Amino acid sequence: MDAPARFTRDDQPGARWLIVSGEIDLGVADALIDAMTHLVRDADGHAVVDLRRVTFLNSTGVNVLAAASTDAAARGLRLLLWPSPQVRNVLELTDLDEHFEFVTPRRARRHLDHRPAQEAMTSRPAPPR
Repeated sequence: MDAPARFTRDDQPGARWLIVSGEIDLGVADALIDAMTHLVRDADGHAVVDLRRVTFLNSTGVNVLAAASTDAAARGLRLLLWPSPQVRNVLELTDLDEHFEFVTPRRARRHLDHRPAQEAMTSRPAPPR
């Protein structure tokens, strides 16, 4: 059995960050919902969910991420995911990868270095203005 799930905030200039690790399943759903709700509520532009340390994600976790993404969009925010290979695989298998925006390592590193981002932090191009 992997380590229990952990949810840690690591807010940075320009974005609110939630670092998630461990297994995400029904047993931690309430804690994940609480963490995601606070993340989106506290954000004022970007909300980033670092899932690189997540070792397991089932439909419960996927549903929480999807609901948070919808909530963020309704508030005019961007919810960005930085998935582990396991999380990315689940999202691709469920055809939900198109529903989310993903952080690229280069842009995340720049953000974590506390330098202001001059462009979007996602792997998708910004829509034309």
